[in-house]
Amino acid sequence: MIRPSADASFAFEPARDYAPVALTWEVWSSIVANPNAPFRDMKGLIAYARANPGKLNMAVGGVGSVDHVTGNLLKQAAGIDFQLIPHNGAAPATAAVLGGHIETAMLAINLEPQAASGKLLRLATASPKRLAEAPEWPTVAESGVPGFAGVTSWVGVFAAPGTPRDIIMKLNGAINAALNDPATRARVQNVGAPTGGTPEQALAKVHEDLASAGPVIRKLGLKFE
Repeated sequence: MIRPSADASFAFEPARDYAPVALTWEVWSSIVANPNAPFRDMKGLIAYARANPGKLNMAVGGVGSVDHVTGNLLKQAAGIDFQLIPHNGAAPATAAVLGGHIETAMLAINLEPQAASGKLLRLATASPKRLAEAPEWPTVAESGVPGFAGVTSWVGVFAAPGTPRDIIMKLNGAINAALNDPATRARVQNVGAPTGGTPEQALAKVHEDLASAGPVIRKLGLKFE
């Protein structure tokens, strides 16, 4: 939902163009580092960036991506200067950090397997609170940037505009029931944090993303890829 802010030709009004049903899951950006980086945690990264303005490189998934926007939000919120290095997707960005070509990365994918194996250092998540599926990861807010939260990559179900309310609520009930099923919930947690909720909460999420990402995208002149 950040595309309208990066592409003037993409006219979009959430309440007009879609009928929200429910969110299904979301993924917050994780910040990791190569084990040879000159810091071991998020507080160390912030201290290093302050002591070495512009020297630190951070891989992100692409120009205008959730990672790119969140990285710029972090620079503003923490008052630090570092270089965001866009890659053609999360896989090459991850490979660049694993190979030691870049010190750190911010990516909206599950990086726990690489962290658990010791190939990457866990630094933080850009979520407002610790994630239930990854409680050992501290948040950026806990690491010296109070109140910080980035934007998320998320998946939701939306219907055609004008869909009757009773149909919307029937679909919403089915989605929430599925997300509350232990087996389904466990599978969803492999890709992100289960959400669910009401249609109104889904619409609010769209507006929230447009409000937080939009100013950053327009200020930097980022273009959608």
